Amino acid sequence: MSSPKNISETHAEYWKRVKNELKAHQQPDKSAPPASSVPAQPSAPAVRSSAPALAPQPDDTGTVGFAADSQGASGFSPKTQVMLDKYTGTEQKKIMQFWYDMNMNFGQSKVRQEFGDEPGERLMQFAASLDRNSYRRLKDNLDERLKKGQEWPPSFAVFKALKDTPTDREILEARTNILTLKKPVSRVEIYISKRKSAKLRTLSEKYIAEEFRTLYLEAFEEVEIYDRDITLDERESAISEVTNNIPKSEMDKNIDDMVAHGYKLPGKLGETFDRIQSLRANNTHVVIDEID
Repeated sequence: MSSPKNISETHAEYWKRVKNELKAHQQPDKSAPPASSVPAQPSAPAVRSSAPALAPQPDDTGTVGFAADSQGASGFSPKTQVMLDKYTGTEQKKIMQFWYDMNMNFGQSKVRQEFGDEPGERLMQFAASLDRNSYRRLKDNLDERLKKGQEWPPSFAVFKALKDTPTDREILEARTNILTLKKPVSRVEIYISKRKSAKLRTLSEKYIAEEFRTLYLEAFEEVEIYDRDITLDERESAISEVTNNIPKSEMDKNIDDMVAHGYKLPGKLGETFDRIQSLRANNTHVVIDEID
């Protein structure tokens, strides 16, 4: 900045001179070529942005899958796509839904720490085998594991076990329906009420949570994995059909006639018979060994 030329220059005269000097510096240099005459430099080529991640979209069947691009790609690498193409359309939707949900709900870095950047053949086989119930149960179990601070991510062996393992919430609801409300709802609950009544009566109040859990896990395996409830019902139905078609003997007819006229067996045998009839009238499953 300029300084006063002499001591007699006033402050106002000094600022006026400084402004004039600034204006002179701001005027364009006439000897410089005009801006339009300078050749334009070629701009850098535009960088193509990577395609956005494919998001799950519901289809007509209610299954959430991945939206395909114009080439029908799944978003996986060519190697993974080759493995995926071995499965049917429904199985592919299951695999992509499973992979997307695991990454979104339980953390991309943690899931890929255990299974890699993309699903492998083993994981594809597992995901394709899931049905609606086992998939829901798997997710619920994973949620409970996170809340309890248990091992995460679980190993593949644990993943396979969790799809066939009831959650703590499921067991608690079953205990309420069976023991408190007396209204079993699910197949497992009905099976316990009908086939495990003796064990239900032996549950202790002090350890009821642990003992009922053990009972439920046992019944769950018998019903969900081996369909034992269906097998027993079919067997009883077949036996009943056969016995009902057997022609009655004269002795059977005489007994039916005596019962119809109110005849009762004497002594303890008669009391036991009356109790059986009472239980049957209340639609209660009877096990002879349970009767004192």
